[in-house]
Amino acid sequence: MSAEDPRHAQTTRDETVTGKSADGSHRAARIWRMNALAANYQLTPSSHRHRADTGCNLGNESGTSLDFHDYREYQPGDDLRRVDWGVFARSDALVIRQYRVELSPVLDVIVDISASMGAYPAKAELAVAVAAFLSGVCRASGGQVALTAQSVRHTGAGVAAAMQKLTFDEPGDGGGLVPSLWSQVGGRPARVLISDFLFPQEMDGLIAQAARGAGNLIVIQILAEQERDPELRGSMRLVDATTLDRKRDLHVRAVHLEQYKERLAGHIGMLSHAIRRQHATLVELTAPAAASSLLPNDGRKPVDAIPDFSEKPQGWFLDAFLKHAVVEPA
Repeated sequence: MSAEDPRHAQTTRDETVTGKSADGSHRAARIWRMNALAANYQLTPSSHRHRADTGCNLGNESGTSLDFHDYREYQPGDDLRRVDWGVFARSDALVIRQYRVELSPVLDVIVDISASMGAYPAKAELAVAVAAFLSGVCRASGGQVALTAQSVRHTGAGVAAAMQKLTFDEPGDGGGLVPSLWSQVGGRPARVLISDFLFPQEMDGLIAQAARGAGNLIVIQILAEQERDPELRGSMRLVDATTLDRKRDLHVRAVHLEQYKERLAGHIGMLSHAIRRQHATLVELTAPAAASSLLPNDGRKPVDAIPDFSEKPQGWFLDAFLKHAVVEPA
C-alpha cells in the first residue's frame, strides 16, 4: 500500500520505470558503474554451486585443473602419473597430488517487476543496481548470466540491454514473478531472487520453487525506507500500489503504525523461515528515502534526488553482500 493522491501516482510510476530517475540521472550510467565496481569482486564459492568444465572461480572440491590443492594417500587403481615421486624419494610415502577444480559461475538473476517494486523510484533503481552488480561480478569471473523478468528470460548481451529497459509495473500480487519458468535454466546455477515480497503469497512454496534446480539460492529483499519505518500522520488515502485502485480513507494514528510494523515483521519472519528451510541466504536491503510519500492531503509531488548507488555501494548493499558471503574480494 502507498499513501498518496492517486491523481499523481501514475506520474511517479512512469518516472520510475523508464530508466531516468527524478534527478535526471540515467540508469545506463549506473549500470556501467556497477560493472566497473564488480571487477573487484567474485562470487563466493559454494560447495553446492554448479561445477563446470572450466572457469575462473576456485572451489573446494578436488578435480583435475592445474592449481595444486593437497595430497592424499595413494590408493590401488590411482593414476601413477599423479604420484608425487619427489615426496616418495624423501619419505617412502606414496601420495597423490590433488588439484582444485575451477568453477565457471552460472548466475540466474530473477527480478520482481511488479508495480509495488516501482512504488518508490529509489527502490526500483536499487533493484537494478544490485542485479547489475551481481551480473557484472559473474561475468568478470568468466561466467554466464541469465536475467528473468516476469515471463521473459534474457541471456548473453541481452542481459545488460534488458536491465536498462526494466519496467516495474506488472499488476497483481507478485505479478512480476513467474515461478514456473525458474527451473528452466540448465545446470545448477547460483540463483538470485530480488523482490520486496510484499504480497500475500505463501512463502514456503515460493521459496521452494526458487530453490528447485539451483546450486544455491540468494534471496534479496528490497524495501523502501518509508515501507520499513513509515512516518505518516493524519488523513490518508490508502492506494493499492500494484493496481492504483483506491481502497479506503484512514486517519492514521500511532497505533496503526505499530500494527503495520508488527505485521511487516511477522511477514518478514515467515519469509526468513522459508529461506532457512531451503538452506538459502536472505539479504535485507533498504532503499533510502527518495521521492517520498506525499504529505497528508497535499497534492504536490516531491522530487527528491535518487541516490547514485555506485557512489557508496558499501552503504547500500556491498557491506551486506560481504557479511553474508555473497561476494568476496577478487
